[in-house]
Amino acid sequence: KKDILMASFPAHATFTEGGTDMSADFPGPFRDYVEQNAGVLCAYFIGSAGDQVPSSRIQGEAFSKNYREYGQELGRYAVETLPKMSKLEGGTEIKAVTGTYTGATHKVGTDPQRVANANEVKSAVSAYGAKASETKLLLEKYGFSSTIDASWTIKRSSLPEQRDMEMKLFAIGDLSFIFAPYEMFSESGSYIRENTPYGMTFLSSCSNGGNGYLPSIAAY
Repeated sequence: KKDILMASFPAHATFTEGGTDMSADFPGPFRDYVEQNAGVLCAYFIGSAGDQVPSSRIQGEAFSKNYREYGQELGRYAVETLPKMSKLEGGTEIKAVTGTYTGATHKVGTDPQRVANANEVKSAVSAYGAKASETKLLLEKYGFSSTIDASWTIKRSSLPEQRDMEMKLFAIGDLSFIFAPYEMFSESGSYIRENTPYGMTFLSSCSNGGNGYLPSIAAY
C-alpha cells in the first residue's frame, strides 16, 4: 500500500498577497505534484490553524496571479520535507471517531417587530438600491447599522434554536486531527491544543460542511 501524506496549510482560498484573488483549485496542483513526485497519496487540509496565502512560500518574487504556480510550489516544499519525516513503526494504533456536536444558534435580535423592520429595509433595497436615501432613512429609523445588518436579522430569524454538527476525529499514534464543519475561533483551537491527550493535534475547519462561525463565549 502507498504511504499517505496529510498536509495542513494555514490558508483560505486566497492565493495572492492582497487576498483579493481567490481559487479553490491550488490544492489540486499541490496534490498532483506530491503524488507524482513522491509516490504517496496526498490529502490536503485548507484553513487549518491560521490564515496565510500560498504566496507566503515564494520569497523575493513578484506575486503571480497563477494559482497553479502556488500549488506546485507548496507541493515542492512538501516533497522536500518528506525525507525529514519519520516513518510510522509497525503496529502503530490508528483511531477514528465520529461524534455529533449540538450547538445553540445565534437568534439574538430577531423578535417579530425587528424582523418586520428588516424586511421593510430589504424591500427598500430591492426598490431603490442599498445606497438610496430612502434605504438610508429606514436604516436610521430602525437602528440597523447597515443593509447587511438587516439581512442577517432576517437570516437569523429562520434558524432553529439548535443545530447538530458532525465532527470527525482521527488519530495515528501520538498525532491527532479534528475535522470541524464550521470556522473555529482561535481561543477554542488553543484550548483544544492545550488540553489534548495527544502530542500534537491539528484542527481543520470548514470540513465536511459549513455551519458558519463557532465563536467564543465572549465574542458571542
